[in-house]
Amino acid sequence: MSMEKLLTIEDLAEVMGISPKSLRRNITTYPDRVPPFLRTAPGSNGHIRFRPEVVREWFKIMEDNVQKHRTPGSLAAERCGNKRRAGRPTKAESLAREGQEGAQ
Repeated sequence: MSMEKLLTIEDLAEVMGISPKSLRRNITTYPDRVPPFLRTAPGSNGHIRFRPEVVREWFKIMEDNVQKHRTPGSLAAERCGNKRRAGRPTKAESLAREGQEGAQ
């Protein structure tokens, strides 16, 4: 039985493209933003390690969730679309409105 080397915080941070400091913060503050991990010693001082197969599965789940939200017609796709939110009008919208009001 071959065992893969467990990933350290530095290893996973490099894979994720974030700093080790950000990953540590996410572990304590936003644990849903990181893959499940192991502590090599009891208590909060234990070294944190990640199993490569669990990390791969976690990334696959995250990717599937993103794809699900990007499918056309989904509520999330409509929310994240290129539609401009209501608010202050752009300069072009203001000028067009002024032109319409002046023509009346």
